[in-house]
Amino acid sequence: MTTKQLWFTRKRYGWGWTPVTWQGWAVVAGYVAFVASGAFLFLRDDYGGKGVLAFLVWTLGYTLWLLSVTRQHGPAPRWQWGSRAASEE
Repeated sequence: MTTKQLWFTRKRYGWGWTPVTWQGWAVVAGYVAFVASGAFLFLRDDYGGKGVLAFLVWTLGYTLWLLSVTRQHGPAPRWQWGSRAASEE
């Protein structure tokens, strides 16, 4: 049985993940690149008010993709208030 390498770990405070491997950082960099490209594509004057809506839909789609990847390659999410001592876990 092989163990799955985690690309993300839980944040120390709050809810969410932090990348810990190059794969995790590549996923985050790809997300930032796609959102930036969506801003470049849709937030121009030729789209008018529809460009903002298109950008929001674009960003929502890639945010759902990011959450899907972090759920697959990271621990289960939970709210945290700092790190616990090893004896408490």
